[in-house]
Amino acid sequence: MSKVAAGAIVGVVAGILSGAAGLGGAIVSTPGIRVLGAAPLIAVGTTVPAIVVASASGSWNYLRSRCCDLPVAFATGATGVIFTVLGALFARVVGGRPLMLATACLVVYGGGRIFQGRHLDESSRWRAISKARVPIAAGIGVVAGFLSGALGIGGGIVMLPAYYRLLGMPIKKTTGTSLVVAGLMAIPGTLVHWRLGNIDWYLATGLCAGALVGSYLGSRVTLLSGERRVRIYVGVLLVAIGTAYGVGEAIAWIRA
Repeated sequence: MSKVAAGAIVGVVAGILSGAAGLGGAIVSTPGIRVLGAAPLIAVGTTVPAIVVASASGSWNYLRSRCCDLPVAFATGATGVIFTVLGALFARVVGGRPLMLATACLVVYGGGRIFQGRHLDESSRWRAISKARVPIAAGIGVVAGFLSGALGIGGGIVMLPAYYRLLGMPIKKTTGTSLVVAGLMAIPGTLVHWRLGNIDWYLATGLCAGALVGSYLGSRVTLLSGERRVRIYVGVLLVAIGTAYGVGEAIAWIRA
């Protein structure tokens, strides 16, 4: 099987996850590319352009359905891009393992709260803090960007629970807005990895093609699903991701 075809298969799966849950999809595409034989640094760099494509494809559906808040997305993305760089520098000094364990706990907690839902009406809370949502979103971008740079994880696993809990954003608008930000934050990363030669463009071409289709389909599934169903599968997904990260890092720490 050619690199392009193999990359396309991985891209479809990653794109569906990206479009359906508002994540970048790197949690699938990076290990998928590694299985295909890519070196670690190439695997990381090659997935970044696909995040941009998946974001553009899925975001189109969310924007058409008015399930995306662009002021919030741009505020989060603006601070997120800056703090991604600072997070990467900080990780060199402190080390990523303590931060990863703390983040895993945060993601599990946030995913659990999304799964449980909220007793107060989401739309009422969303309207009540409408004037403050852009500054709050900028603060979310600081945390999401910092952790993304420090740990090499997608900012979506932080943004999803933060948008839902702190802003009271309806879950479909949460996924759509998070997907837009994931794309914005991946643009400078794509340019840097391109410059450094960390992108296998044969694999990247397949990944992007697959992500284009997968993210479109994934976003349609979410938009056609009920709010409760979306809330449940997004919550379960975040708990699963956080648990996997936490257990993996705890085992590595014990063995070290």
